[in-house]
Parts: sequence; C-alpha cells; structure tokens
Amino acid sequence: MRSGDVAGAITQIKEGLKCSQSQEVMQRLGALLASPESEPVLRVFADLLQAGG
Repeated sequence: MRSGDVAGAITQIKEGLKCSQSQEVMQRLGALLASPESEPVLRVFADLLQAGG
C-alpha cells in the first residue's frame, strides 16, 4: 500500500486470506485496514460493496 499499488495490495490481501483466516490474521488485517495508509484500499472495497460486487 505504501507504493500506491492498490490492486496489488488487494490481491495480496485476497491471497493471504485464502491461506489463513485465523484470529491472529484477522486482527492484523483489521489493524492494517485501520491505518491511514490503507484509505485507497478501503475506497476500492467501498466501491465494490456499493456496486454489489
């Protein structure tokens, strides 16, 4: 996310969740998404949810 590659960040999140959905992974993902640098990723997720996708 630091490099501005939103598509790459989303792909890595999706692939990571395929490997594990443990409590620790979910907590770390939540912390990551709560950070200010994740705003572009959250905007993409919001757009997807609004589009029904």
